[in-house]
Amino acid sequence: MKSARLTASLFILTAAPTLATETAEDANLDKVIQVFLAHECVLTPDNGAKAEQAAGLSTEDFSKAIAVLEKRGDVKINPATLEFRLNHKDCP
Repeated sequence: MKSARLTASLFILTAAPTLATETAEDANLDKVIQVFLAHECVLTPDNGAKAEQAAGLSTEDFSKAIAVLEKRGDVKINPATLEFRLNHKDCP
């Protein structure tokens, strides 16, 4: 299971530049933001798969939403740890 989470995280990292040129539906962005907030604003390889399931989105739609949020500056990605951190007023 951990390898599937790592694969999903790597997919998001490698696909982010391409996906960011596309648009994500506002509803999907809202779902992803809510999932970040529910996970204390940080998604990791350990909780990423659960977060994707909680959002109820496909891997592609989830990744696209994260890529759009990153392009807007709402999400920062740490490639060394594969952590995704939400920059939001309700985050520590």
